[in-house]
Amino acid sequence: MRAVTSATAAAVLQLDRKAFDNLLQRLGESSAPRGRQGVERRIGLSQLEELFLTSELSTHLGLSAREANRLARALIEADAPGRLQIGPLVRLEMDLPALRNELRRRYEAAVESVVRPRRGRPPRRLA
Repeated sequence: MRAVTSATAAAVLQLDRKAFDNLLQRLGESSAPRGRQGVERRIGLSQLEELFLTSELSTHLGLSAREANRLARALIEADAPGRLQIGPLVRLEMDLPALRNELRRRYEAAVESVVRPRRGRPPRRLA
């Protein structure tokens, strides 16, 4: 499974790193594995799709992060992906191919713009 760093995932979702970490904290361990100090989290591309939809639902419908994540999972895992019958009279539909195209476009831009910081001691100066 391919994965991206949390910095790249934040750029894809168009969130700053702190807001992205806060989103992951609100969703709990099920959304992404915990990182270690000095090592960025690795977010799978399938998880990134779910987080993208969670962010969109939370922003546009005013849902809490957990409610939006639960709805995003249900929409993605539905029998007819992108369509969810919520009640007898209410159905929620989304354009899943358009969402995936937008995610792919943002991912390609983020991979080009996010630079991993160098680790370790800086090189020794020659005098």
